[in-house]
Amino acid sequence: MHSQPNRGRRGAFTLIELLVVIAIIALLIGILLPSLSSARASAQRVVCQSNMRQLELAHQLYIEDYKGRFIDAALPHGSLAGDVRSTWLIALQDYGAAPESLYSPVDRSIWRSVEDGGSDEGASLVQLRSWFVQNEDLLTDNDFGNDPEQPEIVRLTSYGLNGYTAQTVSPFLNPDPVTGRRLDQGNAYTKITRIPRTSQTIHFVMMTPIARRFGEPIDSEADFAKADHVHPNEWDFSFISETASATFASSQIWLNAHGGEPTSPSGKSNAAFFDGSVRTLSFDEMYRDTDHNLFHPEASPPTGVQP
Repeated sequence: MHSQPNRGRRGAFTLIELLVVIAIIALLIGILLPSLSSARASAQRVVCQSNMRQLELAHQLYIEDYKGRFIDAALPHGSLAGDVRSTWLIALQDYGAAPESLYSPVDRSIWRSVEDGGSDEGASLVQLRSWFVQNEDLLTDNDFGNDPEQPEIVRLTSYGLNGYTAQTVSPFLNPDPVTGRRLDQGNAYTKITRIPRTSQTIHFVMMTPIARRFGEPIDSEADFAKADHVHPNEWDFSFISETASATFASSQIWLNAHGGEPTSPSGKSNAAFFDGSVRTLSFDEMYRDTDHNLFHPEASPPTGVQP
């Protein structure tokens, strides 16, 4: 009898076949990874926009209760200024902003708490609220001599207010180069009736995650990484170069949170406007110089910017 060949079995993969399979897998990974990375970045940008929209919508409810007056800044550069319970970080939660809306999903600052992936061991917002409750009697007895030392803080938010529209940090300009009028805390842009173009005036920006000096990162101090506002009136260095204003502003605003280089005018980040809209804009779409920007309520918008 003739033996029948075994047609049901196949030999193991040859070395060449294995190499071909590995090469195909590597090729597919190379094709898919950029798409996955882009999709992830887009999703983070959308969540960040949602956070800022929550803050802005909560603020619109706030100003209805306060006769059109805006909420104020409360965090100097790296410390507290008064009772944290009166800050916009907590006050806007009473108007519907979720606690999670205070941080962008792209925020990996070293100044965030250890629990949140940072390296700062200062007090969180929850701990600060508890500290003020525990020490309320001493803090409100009009005897400053017995006030306990306030705790160090972590980075409490990824977002900050436009300094032109926050009472305590509004610039003193006499005259204001944009309007020619005196600008001080008494006549600052702190009410909705004083904002002529709500769709072209920024309210919330993204705060730098790290301190910078002339564009260079510094990790020995937090500075604006722990603040809750920016000072756009300080940014105009356009007389030096086309990029100098962005380089200086990067010490305050996170101008490349959603793309680009850290100090580049083309870096992109999110911004919330007084009309409730949130947009992803490059720095040069937000700011060109003192007279052309989206921060001063009466400045002209940078060229090409549409509401």
